[in-house]
Amino acid sequence: MRLFKNYLLNSSYQILLILLPLITAPYLSRVLGASGVGINAFTNSVVFYFSLFSILGTFTYGNREIAYYQNDKKKRSEIFWGINFLSWMIAGITYIVFLIFISMTQRYQPIIYGKVLSSSQIFSIFLGISWGWKSLRLQ
Repeated sequence: MRLFKNYLLNSSYQILLILLPLITAPYLSRVLGASGVGINAFTNSVVFYFSLFSILGTFTYGNREIAYYQNDKKKRSEIFWGINFLSWMIAGITYIVFLIFISMTQRYQPIIYGKVLSSSQIFSIFLGISWGWKSLRLQ
């Protein structure tokens, strides 16, 4: 039953990922126009590059280290919290650098400020522990 429930939840999530842009894209392109869609894509790319930098390989490194110490619960927990703290520091520093970057940028600044306020991409990296969720489970 648990496997079936997990399958249904993952399938519905994947379907939502496919259908949601098909619903929202025509509306946004009609409302924003061609130049608005381009400006939106540009500002999304700026936020995405900073988000990408804030990840900085912690997912791959975290997966490898957790798998390496999978039998030693104490060491695995230490590794998890160490990598998690490092991820928090990098994401926080990246967010501060991002705020400095947008304060120095004059073009599209109000739109990027809106992205900062409404977008949680960098903070999702800050809070994301998808690389090590197994390390906290009891065996």
